[in-house]
Parts: sequence; structure tokens; C-alpha cells
Amino acid sequence: MPWTSKAAIGTGTILLVVVVVLYVVPIFARVGATAACTAAVQYVRAAFNVPATAKFQNCYDQAARAPDGTWTVTVVVDGENMFGAPQRTRYLVPGLRFLGHDAKGKDLWRWEQAIVELGG
Repeated sequence: MPWTSKAAIGTGTILLVVVVVLYVVPIFARVGATAACTAAVQYVRAAFNVPATAKFQNCYDQAARAPDGTWTVTVVVDGENMFGAPQRTRYLVPGLRFLGHDAKGKDLWRWEQAIVELGG
């Protein structure tokens, strides 16, 4: 059966939908998770006495978006305790809500719940 223009358009449309679902949607989800991770790290830095030498682990894969639109992120910080020994501390940052952008394009976030120190 020869291809007609309707069949070609239908096939092209299906292909486009598949590409969007498989490739574009996960990219946008990761961008949101990365932004939530960045906001969570800033909040942990501000709320706790985290030394400048502390290293924050990538946490975008530890970010989950709830149905109400808030994000919960687990932040892992590697540093040293007061005796110089290596120390890893985990923080749970629930209730991060993205509000939009300011006039300069900077992300605006609101923290709706207190963060929890989970220990090492």
C-alpha cells in the first residue's frame, strides 16, 4: 500500500509525540529537580553553620516533586568535624515551593517546612 500524505502526517505526528515524551519531558523534570536542589543547598547553607570548605553532593536525583507542586530534597554535605575527621551529614529539605522569577531572572523559592538533619 503506497504512503499517502495523510498516513505520512499521522506517522510523523506519532514519531514527534514519542520523541517529546521520551526525551524532552525528562529534561524538563531534571531542570526542575536541579533548581530545587540548588535552592535546598542554599537553605542548608543559611540555616546551619556549614563551613565554606564543605562539599555538597549533587542532589538533583534526590529531589522529588509532590502532587501539590512542592519539592522534597535530600542534601548530602561532606566536611570535617571540629577534630578534623571526615564527616558526612544528610539533610531532608521538604516543602520547597517555586514561586517564579524576580526581575533579573533569578529563581524565587519559599520554604514551607523546617529542614531535618538526618545525620550521616
